[in-house]
This record gives sequence, structure tokens and C-alpha cells, in this order.
Amino acid sequence: MSEPEEQMSEPEEQMSEPEEQMSEPDLTDPQYYLNRELSELAYQERVLSEGTDERNPPLERLRFLAFFTKNTDEFFMKRVGGLKQQITAGVTATTPDGRTPSEQLHDVIDAARPLFHRQDTYWRTELKPELADVGIAIREYADLNGAQRDQLRAYFEESVLPTLTPLAFDPAHPFPFISNLSLSLAVLSTKAGEDTTFTRIKIPPNQPRLVDVPDTSEQYVLIEDLIEANLDMLLPDLDILDVSKFRVTRNAEVRRNEEVAEDLIDIIEDVLEQRRFATVVRLEVDADMTDESVAILTEHLDVGDHEVFHREGPIDYEDFFALLELERPDLKLQSWTPQPHPRLLSEAGDTRNETTIFDEVSEDDILVHHPYHAFEGTVQRFLDAAANDPDVLAVKAATYRTASDSK
Repeated sequence: MSEPEEQMSEPEEQMSEPEEQMSEPDLTDPQYYLNRELSELAYQERVLSEGTDERNPPLERLRFLAFFTKNTDEFFMKRVGGLKQQITAGVTATTPDGRTPSEQLHDVIDAARPLFHRQDTYWRTELKPELADVGIAIREYADLNGAQRDQLRAYFEESVLPTLTPLAFDPAHPFPFISNLSLSLAVLSTKAGEDTTFTRIKIPPNQPRLVDVPDTSEQYVLIEDLIEANLDMLLPDLDILDVSKFRVTRNAEVRRNEEVAEDLIDIIEDVLEQRRFATVVRLEVDADMTDESVAILTEHLDVGDHEVFHREGPIDYEDFFALLELERPDLKLQSWTPQPHPRLLSEAGDTRNETTIFDEVSEDDILVHHPYHAFEGTVQRFLDAAANDPDVLAVKAATYRTASDSK
């Protein structure tokens, strides 16, 4: 019996040994953190996904494609602009996720590039044809009939041509200034016996980007295509070698110490002036732009090859917001009305609600979510009650991006 007893005692001895204590995680380890800039791009990828989600009606998808452009424009102006400022200043400190500014810039651009490609591909191969099938068409100028082209040429001569100012670049002319987010045409031209000339033509922002096709409904041509098709009126007696579109994004991360300026207007004017001439952080060009035009732009805008984005779509989708104004409810999500907050329902005979909202707040905090809760019945009601309460001494609020018609 002694041998089995010895065998049974071995597990008991092992179990009696103290278990090793788990080591505490090193919270300075970069593996525990996400990069702020890449996280922002991950959110924008979600916006883009809504624009390619077939469960959304066509115009809703277009809305998200336009929002993706709007959001990523701001991302490059602020976030990428801030990274380039740090690099210029020689900052090498790492973020909690272990990246230097240079590494972040490289990773951000690598992450953004396939998103723009996805946006262009979906527009070109899926959404644009789908919208055309339901009557909303962005037409190619060459596909219009002769009568339509004649009418558009007359429109161009009368309304568009006077707003255009071609700026040539050659040994006798300096390189033109390219303003932030301005859509432009890059034109390579020549005359007999002369060298090639690069000309920049800014697409006029005071003209509609979507030009109605004559004798049609909900059919358009892009103004840049209209200008390109009628360049002979703007650049007569020149041989046009190539026409391509491009757009420049400049750094908007400009900071000032408000205490050193005597007037807020001085600060605003100074910041806007700095933004106007700020560093270029992104150059978007047509996918088929010639190497010569790309080389001219990158050299004179001081842009690296890694910061050039070749686009196969219309480059700027934000102007497509105008199509959302069309009366096509069949192509949009059904409208809905924000609901009253369940804790702030009006009581019978209570017409002003001046005290009930304060009573509710005294019971417990109230969280409002404006996509679901009506602003008028929550924040606006609170302000109305406060303004009419003799015991209220002051009302202070932080406002951010309020609507132009906000109460």
C-alpha cells in the first residue's frame, strides 16, 4: 500500500506550490495604442462604406461619397498639415503608438491612397451608371449631339469664358499661385517653332460645377469638361498637346497666440493669409496626366511623389451635394422627424415649460441625442426657460458649427 500512497501524494505537493503572479502590463508599450491619424482614416473608411453600400438608395450613396471628400479634405488640411509642420520643425518624438511624425505621414498616405481609389472605382463603374439608368446623368461632352454642343458653346462664351484667366508658365512668366482646394486645368500647348508652354486655368468657383445639358432633364456636364472642349476660344492659335485636371490641398494647421494680437480680426486675417500660402500637403491629378505636367507641378509646388494622388474620378465630389436637392424621393431615404425626449414630454396645460425642465434636471442629468431628440424640445426649450426665469443670472454656451439659420 505504501507505493500507491506515495504516488497519490505527488499531485498534492504540486498543487500546494504557489502559482506565479501574472506580470502587470507595461502601459508604455506601443502595442496597446492606436494611432490617432489612422483611427481618423478608419472612421472615414466607414463613411466611404456607406457610400458603397447597396442597401442605401443611390442619392444617399452619393451623399456619403461627397461627405467622404469633404471630410478627407479637412483631414489632409489639418491632420496631415500638422504632421508636415512637425517634420519641418525637426520633431522626432514618438506618439504613444510608437510612430514618429515621418512614420505617421508615410503610413497615413499609404492608408488613404486605396480609399480614394475605391471611391473613384465605385463612382465610375457602379454609381454613375446606376444614376444614369434612373435619369440622373453626368454626360461626357463628346457624347452630346451637335445642337446641344452648339448651345453649350454659346453658354460658355457668354457666361464662363469671361471668368477664366489662363496663367502661362515659361521662362518669361513665373509659376502661378495655386489656391487651396481649387480645381484647375493643366494645359500643355505650343506654337510653331516654340517650346512647350504650361498653362494653369482655374475652374471658376462662382459658376455651377454641374451644367445643364440643353433640352434634357436631370442631365449635366461638368464645367471642367465644358472648358476643355472649348479651349480654342480661350487659347486661340495654339496647338493643345494635353489637358488634365488637378487640385491642390494646402496646410490649414496654422496657430496663433491670441494674447499677442490686439484684435481678433487681426488674428483671423493673419491666419487666413498664412493658410492661403501654406505648404502643399496633397496634389490630386488625373490618372492619365502626362509625366511632364506632373513633373512641373511637383517641382514648383514642392510636393514629393508620395504626396501625388492619381484620380480616376472627378477629383472633387463635394459639388455633387447639389444633386441631393433634386425632387427624387424614390432615390433617397425616407425623411423622418426627431422625437421628443421621453423625460421632457409636455404636460397637459403646460404651454411654456419654464419650470418643468429645471425640475427634471434637478432630479438627474439629461442626455440628449439630436439625431433622435428634437433640438427645439431640449436645448432650445432649456434656453427659453432660462431666459424667462428671474433667478437665472447668466447663460453661457459653447457653440460649434451652428447652422446659419440656428435660433
